[in-house]
Amino acid sequence: MIERFWSKYAVNDDTIALGHVKKFLTVFSDVDFQSTLMESLPHMSDMSSFLTLEEFRLLVFTFCRKSSLHVSVSMIYPPVVTKTRQLMSKFKDYVDMPFIEATHSSLLGRLWQKTFPESETPKIPSKRWQRLGFQGSNP
Repeated sequence: MIERFWSKYAVNDDTIALGHVKKFLTVFSDVDFQSTLMESLPHMSDMSSFLTLEEFRLLVFTFCRKSSLHVSVSMIYPPVVTKTRQLMSKFKDYVDMPFIEATHSSLLGRLWQKTFPESETPKIPSKRWQRLGFQGSNP
């Protein structure tokens, strides 16, 4: 819905007139448009202003949150949600990776030396690894 509206009313695919956005949003709810606009985009006061796509998404998200409209974040920010899911999947792969002493201990040593060049790399296990942010003595 958001993308379709944007493609219909956007000027050169860069901006959209605030007046069009007001007409679009007020059809769905009686939430006060001006107060929602000031909450989400305080620098916008002139109804002849133009919004970027990100400003438009933020305004729609704020408007829907204040109204009884149930719209998921993925409907308004599909590229962000997709990218977040991809990054979380990649992060999970890293978290599930087993510790391989030959590879990982040298990487930990390099990380320690870059972070604390003045001190010797601690052995594993050592409580000193907590200085680097690990929760226990065995990173």
